[in-house]
Amino acid sequence: AGATTEGSANQLLNIVVRALTDPGGSGNRAGYLDRVVIQNSTVVFSDDASGSEWLVPSGDISLERQQGDLRIAANLPYLNSGRTSNVEVNGTYVVETSALSLNVDFEGVRPASFSVLTPQLSILSGVELDVDGALSLGLTLNSSSVVVDLAQLTVERGRGTLSMQSPVDRTYPIERFEMIASARNQFDQISISGFELMIPDGGPVVELTMEGNDLLKQPDIDLDIRIDSVSLADLKAYWPQDIKPNTRRW
Repeated sequence: AGATTEGSANQLLNIVVRALTDPGGSGNRAGYLDRVVIQNSTVVFSDDASGSEWLVPSGDISLERQQGDLRIAANLPYLNSGRTSNVEVNGTYVVETSALSLNVDFEGVRPASFSVLTPQLSILSGVELDVDGALSLGLTLNSSSVVVDLAQLTVERGRGTLSMQSPVDRTYPIERFEMIASARNQFDQISISGFELMIPDGGPVVELTMEGNDLLKQPDIDLDIRIDSVSLADLKAYWPQDIKPNTRRW
């Protein structure tokens, strides 16, 4: 099902959760159910603001009561721009606190396809890498919104290309990519550690750490980039055209 607006999508999510966690009665027949299983279903996730769609041609979703709360499990292999990515979701919704915790394992996911969902994710627009890893989310479901309290991402492997925006304005082939990152308070705080990428054909290994705070109002970013041993000739080959051009004369 496609969401027409962020508000309607959040409202639908809350309706489903309440129907399965509230007591059963004449006004809530779903409250008598202990478990709902949807198998081999076709699902389309859409974002109208960006026009992006993710098609799940054959997905499995399970919702089960667990001591008054809700246990969630899903297997969602989806198609995006002709590629198939595998996503498995396990989580728990705690009724008393309206808190939703999710653990997501993924294979072959391309980060660039999610860059349009929120301005804070626009940094992913050039990350044309097929990556494997895991994502943990701590969310709070309000009546009209979903609040991202905590997100923790681990990328175990990735390969493809990395396009850097202006002023770098270059695309680099990537042989290996690994990263550990976390975000808090609706992506107002983002931390990147354990970032490492390798350029193929004997290219350098680049390591990066970042601490970003107050990103929604007055961004304060501390960025540290380290490159392993590289000759001046190789540095000239990788150095961007329009940043300190005299460097290319070394």
